[in-house]
Amino acid sequence: MSVAAALGTQALIGVSPAHAAETSRAPIDLGVLPGGTFSDAYTINDRGVVMGVAIPADGAEQAASWDRKHRITGLGTLPGMDRSDPKGINDRGTVVGDAFPDPGYFRQAVKWDSRGRIAKLAAVTGFDYSRSVAVNDGDTVIGEAYDFSADYRAVRWNRDGTATLLPLPPGVYFGSQARAINNAGEIVGDVGNVPLRWDRDGHVMQLDTLGGGWSSPQAINDSGIAVGYGQDSAGRSRALKWDRQGHVTDLGTLGGAHSQAVAINAKGEVLGTSSTSDGTTVTVRWDSSGRITGLPEIDYPQAINDRGDVLGRTALWSPGGRITRLAPLADGEFADANGMNDDAVVGLSSRTTENGSVYHAVLWPLRKP
Repeated sequence: MSVAAALGTQALIGVSPAHAAETSRAPIDLGVLPGGTFSDAYTINDRGVVMGVAIPADGAEQAASWDRKHRITGLGTLPGMDRSDPKGINDRGTVVGDAFPDPGYFRQAVKWDSRGRIAKLAAVTGFDYSRSVAVNDGDTVIGEAYDFSADYRAVRWNRDGTATLLPLPPGVYFGSQARAINNAGEIVGDVGNVPLRWDRDGHVMQLDTLGGGWSSPQAINDSGIAVGYGQDSAGRSRALKWDRQGHVTDLGTLGGAHSQAVAINAKGEVLGTSSTSDGTTVTVRWDSSGRITGLPEIDYPQAINDRGDVLGRTALWSPGGRITRLAPLADGEFADANGMNDDAVVGLSSRTTENGSVYHAVLWPLRKP
């Protein structure tokens, strides 16, 4: 096992300097489907297309998208299914997700092209059901196949529509999950608490651990650097970073025992959480050199963009320490952010009507640097 030195010294720990919080510009109401009263925006791609969900007049929640002019399209579901749930969007505008009946255990992985046309992803031999996780800019989709026996396997759906079961390491026979894919087609996931990476040809590599009972990578950038979390030999949950060779680094904490990493941007800046010496858990950001900064004003880490902005549920932290509170709609009481690109944040805001509160997808434009 090759384990890089942990970055846990006080010299590498910081707290974002306090700044007076600003309030964002008023969000743009992205609206709802005809006859509907609810929508929620999950994320936005680099071309400004938004992905989320909406409830039409018949009351069955479905995937939805909004184009750059903020026009909504209901993406629907497969024949015989009741609902759909989106999981990811790429810069081509391809959306992936699941179609399912009520109740939703029996899922079928699907994708919608940039024109909103739905297609069932190929069945996987030996498995009854499937669910998608993410899609890269080459239209390669990852997810899982599963069946009544509770067996599940990581799957890659190629751009030509064919499905490939991702191989397992020697001595393992079931239970793999794919977590993330980059634009080079590299996939990270885990099996039986063992962290894995698959290259674009499907060859599997077992990643190093800290000697604890489990590890799980959660994200990978286009440089092939993966982040996640795992247990060390003392039983503590630690934020981890893996290089291209599979060597692991403990990213350290803000003085507490535990930390987790959940996202990484193109520059190698990492988003996660850490406990402090008094047991409090706060959002943190590690820069590309491994310096950790606490962001106590960010209530829950949602995303980090390539500019280094960090998004929480109700606020945005920008490099330099500026905090921007996300305003609700003018007639609303609260706002809840979900995702962002370099130019905008998307999420949900309440609206007050004569019949009570309703909830609409919204977009907050970001200030240019």
